[in-house]
Formats: sequence, C-alpha cells, structure tokens
Amino acid sequence: MSKVRGTKKGGKKDGAETCEVFTRAKGETRICFLDKSLLEVKEGCESNGLDVITLKNPSSLKGSNYIVSADGKLIRELLQFCQPHRCWFVDESIEADGNIYMTTPIDPLFLILPYLVDVCSEMASPMDSFLVDQDFPDIFRLQKILTEKQMLRVADQKGKGIVKGFKYNETKTMDWLCQKCHKVAKVLKGKKIFVGQGAVSATFVSPDAVDETEDEMNYLTYAFTIVSDYISQDLSSSLKTKLGIEDKVTASSVKRKSSKTLQDTAAGKKSKTDIKDSKENVFADSDLAPQEKTPEVKLSTKDKARAKAASGTKNIMSFFKKK
Repeated sequence: MSKVRGTKKGGKKDGAETCEVFTRAKGETRICFLDKSLLEVKEGCESNGLDVITLKNPSSLKGSNYIVSADGKLIRELLQFCQPHRCWFVDESIEADGNIYMTTPIDPLFLILPYLVDVCSEMASPMDSFLVDQDFPDIFRLQKILTEKQMLRVADQKGKGIVKGFKYNETKTMDWLCQKCHKVAKVLKGKKIFVGQGAVSATFVSPDAVDETEDEMNYLTYAFTIVSDYISQDLSSSLKTKLGIEDKVTASSVKRKSSKTLQDTAAGKKSKTDIKDSKENVFADSDLAPQEKTPEVKLSTKDKARAKAASGTKNIMSFFKKK
C-alpha cells in the first residue's frame, strides 16, 4: 500500500473530474485525472492523503491498483495509460514520466464476488471472515466501503445483531448483473456510442451518423463485454446465457452452411460415381471397350539423320565407368 501525498499543483476546479499533479518527497511526479470527491477532506478525518492499494482483479485474479479516499469510504479503479516517447511540461520543468493515471468508479461488489463465491457458497460467513487474503491484505478495507444493502444484492443475510453472516445467492447475482448490463446499454444508446460492426474504429464515426434504430441486442451485447471484464469466466458464461446473447456465427447459420456443403459434396460424388458406373456397365465384358492408343511420333528429316549418325556410338558417361 502506498500513499499519494505531497504538493498539488494546478487542476480544474469545476466539474466532477480534476487533473492533479502529485509530487512525492523523492521528487517523482505523477499526472492523475481523478474524481474531486476523493480530494475532499471531511471533518474528523485524521488522514489527508489518498491510499493506493492492490486488490485481486475479479476477472484475471491478478493484482490491480485502486485508490481509496482519505476517510476510507470511497474506492476508485486506477488505470494507467502508457505510451513511449511521452513527457509532461510542469511549470518550468520537464517530467520524463509521461504516463497518464485515471480513476474510474467501480462497484465494490465486483471485488468481493470471488471471495463470496469461494467461501460463502455452502454456508454463511461474516465479512471479516471471508474478506481475508494473504496475497492482498488490503481486501479488509472493503468492509468499511460496502453497506448491508449492497451485500443483499448478491447474498442472503443470516443471523441478526452483531453476528451477521452472508451466503452467496447465484440467482440474486445474475439478476444484479443483468441490471448492470441493461443500465450500461442504456447509457451507450443515450450517448449514441457506435457499437455496430467495426466498433474498433468508432473514433471516426460521428455521433450524428449513428442509426437511431440501432438494434437493442447490439447495445446489450456490447454492454455485456464491458461487464464481463469485472467478473469471472464462469459468471460471464452464465450471464451470457441469461441475457440470450448468441455468438456472431449462430448455430443455425453453421447448420445451414454445413448441410449445404454436405449436399453439394454428396451431389458431386454421386454424379462422378454414376458416370463411372455407367461406363463400367456399358463396356463390361465387351469388345467395344475403348482401347488406349499410343500416338505415333513423326520424325523430321533432320531427326532421322541424327538418329542414323548416332547409331553405333556410346554414351559419353560410359568412358568414366570402372573397368
């Protein structure tokens, strides 16, 4: 866990996002675009800095960086964009590290799902019992961020009072993930994001050129790919089935193509077989069967003269054989 502290220079004061330049004591400078809510220091908060922690990525199960606010109640995903040959001009100095750091909102439920599925599928367990990871010890900080209302979206509560346990509920989780996909699809459609074929080149497509009657399933499929980046492969497969999303090459089209190919192949084999059988039936045990004739080679006058002159001579290679 590292602290993002030091001096802050510049930055936009309006809007939900601001650009801050953080300079550490070692002289290292980082350029970060982050939510202004992370910088708000509330009364009674002892800390005035941001904590950068490493947690298990719910999809790849590898370490990813996240930022926690000073009061420990907000968490944001920290993304890093790296490009070679980039630097920053900060005041009158040049910073060689040209990487860009950005924070994006993330639902903390995504971060606890791997632990909830592994530990609480068969029996209920308190949060302080299943949110334990030796490789990522900062996972316990989610206890302060998650609320009981949020937990009930993916789990069932067992017990009352001080001792409360949560048991993983797959049905609730699927419903919650479906709602996430529909919300993302609604935002994509509202902002006229191009999600059709060739979406990789959407940068060159004007929002006004996006078809208003874009297929709803296209938006839902695109939203599904976004949500799938935050869940495991098993949950992604179940969610895909529940949403009714099919692959681009559907089974019916493959079946039609396969049947047509088989029919064409069978027809070709049948025609060749019929022709062969018909020939064999016509010419079987008959003197009328066509005989292969060797074409006669006509020699010119020069060729005849050369053949006559070469008669009685030996090949030149015969002189090099062992005697």
